[in-house]
Parts: sequence; C-alpha cells; structure tokens
Amino acid sequence: MTQHAAARVAVLDPEGADPAPPAAETDVGATKASLPRVDAADPQPEWVSGLATWAGRWTVRLLALFAGLVLWHYASTRGITFYIRFELIPGPLKVGESLINHSICTLAPASGASPSAIRWRPALGSRSVC
Repeated sequence: MTQHAAARVAVLDPEGADPAPPAAETDVGATKASLPRVDAADPQPEWVSGLATWAGRWTVRLLALFAGLVLWHYASTRGITFYIRFELIPGPLKVGESLINHSICTLAPASGASPSAIRWRPALGSRSVC
C-alpha cells in the first residue's frame, strides 16, 4: 500500500510581485521516485551508522574516564588543594591495589581456594594480601 500526498508550491517573483498560481497537485511518491538519490552510489545500512554512533559515544566515555583518572593521579601525587585536599586522598593506583587485595580476600574463600594459592604480589607496597 502506497501513501499519497499532495503538495502545493507558490513561486514568488524576484521583485515581490504577485505569486504565481499554485502548481497542480502531484503524487509525492512518483516525484520521489523520479528524483536521483544523492547517496545512491554509496548506500549505508542502518546498523553501520548505528555502530559508528555507538563507537563514537563509547570513545568519548572512555576518554573522559581516562582523563579523570589522570587528573586524580596528578592531583594526588602533587598534593593539590583545590576544593578537595588531594594530599589526604590516596591515588588511583593505591585504590586499585586495595580493591584487588580486598577482592582476593573476599572471593578466594567463597571459591574454595586459599588467598595464598592466588599469586598476587602488590606492586606498590609490601603489604600482606589478607
């Protein structure tokens, strides 16, 4: 089933004189079919444009996350005081190390393995795992 629509167009004289009489009603579907497509030589599926949009959004998200981690690391190593005293806040590497140690101590007993069986050596300090 095709949809039919009518369009009326008024063309004005360059000097702003009387408008030309309206054009005869035409079938939009027939007009659309007769006009050449601009992108006819390079059709792109919808999923490709969706994939490009998705990839662009995730790139921006990951870059923003990385920039935040870099700023956090810089501020905590330099001890910057700007609204937050970063000299009192541990850096992201120390927080990540603590997260891994905590995960090992919490998840190892649940899996039946002992924490010493999991070979994790803290890179930033000589603290024990559990």
